[in-house]
This record gives sequence, C-alpha cells and structure tokens, in this order.
Amino acid sequence: MNPPLKTVTVTIGKQSIVAEVADTPETRETGLMNRGNLPDNKGMLFVFQDSQPHCMWMKNTPNDLDVAFADAEGQILNVENMKAETLDIHCAKGFSVYALEMRSGWFKDHKVKRGDFMDIKKPR
Repeated sequence: MNPPLKTVTVTIGKQSIVAEVADTPETRETGLMNRGNLPDNKGMLFVFQDSQPHCMWMKNTPNDLDVAFADAEGQILNVENMKAETLDIHCAKGFSVYALEMRSGWFKDHKVKRGDFMDIKKPR
C-alpha cells in the first residue's frame, strides 16, 4: 500500500477544493486509476517539471472525469471531458505545468473556463 499523497488547496474563483498532489513520475502515472467516485470538492492536481502540452488518458480509471490544464501561472488553458476506461488522449492546448482532475461536470457546474486562474496553496 502506498503512503497517502500530500494535498493542496486549489481555489478557482470562489470555489476551493482539496486536491491530492501527483508530482512524481510514479504518482502521475497512477493518478486516479482504480479509485471510486470523487467527492464534489476533491480532486487530483498533476504537477509537471516541464512546461509543454501535457496529455492525460483514462486507463483503469472507472469514473468519468474532467481535466483542466493550466500554465505555470495557473491560468487555465482548456478543460477536457474524459470518459472512464478509455485510452483516448486529452491534451493541453498550450504549454501546461498543471492538470487538475475533478469529477465529470465539476468545471461546468462551477462555471470554470479557459482564462480563469487556479490559486494553488503550498502542499500539506
């Protein structure tokens, strides 16, 4: 069993969520694979060491998710809908450093869109 991941608070507009941090090759590769449903204000923040058009997929991930890709300043580049258990590739539309995965529909429900900013607090 892996130790629990550190968490951060991510604020987008008036919405604050607690996100597990995937910031190593191993944690980014595993992501939310084989996990149950995400509570409404919980997610996973992928942190990459380099700025490039990073991509995600849903291998072994049993629930639909949405992902928001953001640049080094936290500005959201695009939000993509991802279907469970697919190998479809979903990529940032620009140079990203962050990818925030949330339950399917979360970004739409909270009116989060391209150009909004993620304020990411230090990990706990």
